Amino acid sequence: MNKRRNFILIGGIRLFLFVVVFFPGTLKAQQKQMLVLKNTSFVDVEKGELVSDVDILILGSLIQDIKRHSPERVYPDAGVIDLEGYFLIPGLIESHTHISSLRSEESLTIALKKGITTLRDMGGDGRYLLDIRQAVKNGEFPGPDIYFSAIMGGRDFIMNDTRVKLSTPPDYLLGEAPWARLIENEENIPQIIIDAKECGATGIKIYAHLSGDLVKKLAVEANANGLKVWAHGVVYPATLEDVINSGVQVISHANSLLLKSDWNLKKDGSLAIDTTLLSSPKLDDIFKTMKERNVYLDPTLVVMKYMTSAIKDEKRSDRIEQAIFSVVRLAHEYGVSIVAGSDTPLPGSDDMEMPLFTEMKLLVNEVGLSTIEALISATLNGAIILGIDEMYGSIQAGKVANIVVLKNDPLENIINLGSVEFVIKDGKIIK
Repeated sequence: MNKRRNFILIGGIRLFLFVVVFFPGTLKAQQKQMLVLKNTSFVDVEKGELVSDVDILILGSLIQDIKRHSPERVYPDAGVIDLEGYFLIPGLIESHTHISSLRSEESLTIALKKGITTLRDMGGDGRYLLDIRQAVKNGEFPGPDIYFSAIMGGRDFIMNDTRVKLSTPPDYLLGEAPWARLIENEENIPQIIIDAKECGATGIKIYAHLSGDLVKKLAVEANANGLKVWAHGVVYPATLEDVINSGVQVISHANSLLLKSDWNLKKDGSLAIDTTLLSSPKLDDIFKTMKERNVYLDPTLVVMKYMTSAIKDEKRSDRIEQAIFSVVRLAHEYGVSIVAGSDTPLPGSDDMEMPLFTEMKLLVNEVGLSTIEALISATLNGAIILGIDEMYGSIQAGKVANIVVLKNDPLENIINLGSVEFVIKDGKIIK
């Protein structure tokens, strides 16, 4: 048997038993071939509405059918759970996190129990991420499905960033691990993209210190090889315009929309934003282009708020925070699609709130998204940017049964995302 780091506990191997005791007949339902969630309501994120009085039929890992509920209809060969008064949403997708620094399957299990069925890791040790992803698939412990990126950057970033050093094992030189690559010329890019794909990455993350030509070459080559392309806004010397027009699918971090064209991460820092850009015609053109090219925005408001709160000058802190909220609000008004990701660690205990919930609350309360728009940002949009929306991201017949059962209506108040009764992943009840 292969040994996996971090999966072995003192005293032996953990055994996870998935037993739900909330509803009569639930354990019996798990033992039946078909599972029926009867007389319930679900949020249809594809139509943007709450659908009531339905029975959801699950066979294996898939949603087989959604029927209008009828008291006369019985399901003699199925396990049935009466969910009258409950609200179902698709499994949530945390679209910006970093888990390899935690190396904790416990945090992944907590996230799953709170409704996170999928996550996008935006830069870490690729071997660990591949290993832990396979462990979840094999049923070694319960956790979300894991997708991850391979970071691409210039010398100033790759050779000096502490996170890159931590995610590079001793048997690789800095810049040569397939998931953390130094990019200095176009010649090696085709092989670099192949290496990223073969290491298990779903997409590349274009990070910092690259020219517009190199950004374009990376995006073209990645797209041609079936990899997604995700990027920071200003990669310097590549500009925001260079990045958006290169072929990327997602821009991360709202502050990157307010950086000057000559901004330099090493010299200026992450919060050297120019608030005058909020009233500049430049942003109008940027958002029009993003909408036309279907480039999504991953604002990461949670980490932005954390960063601004560390500024000792309260007036400056508040000014930057409000500017960040304002630029996301403007992007939303232009019709730019928003995807929810917190860029903060998963919780280490059950009593901690999921950062993704905080992100969604900020999108509603500070940016002005409706509750259904916030749910779409953390479900369907998250699936779209991963390229898995044909099978994930919404509650529809034929899709994988990743479902969160809530006690309270999330469309009435976004805080009701915390009222999780139980989670279904791949058609199995998790608790």
